[in-house]
Amino acid sequence: MFESIQNYNKKMMVIGAIKGFRDEGNSDDVIIAKVMKSFDVTREYVLELMKTEAA
Repeated sequence: MFESIQNYNKKMMVIGAIKGFRDEGNSDDVIIAKVMKSFDVTREYVLELMKTEAA
């Protein structure tokens, strides 16, 4: 249960970072690179959240 809470919190932080970087006017490639580095997640994970965040 604790792990699922951690995963949810990480997901919310990544979504927040994506929104913040978009507001700054960064390109998708820059956003992906920054989020991958900041949160130690895969490119596919970031892309999936970018799709759901944009919807």
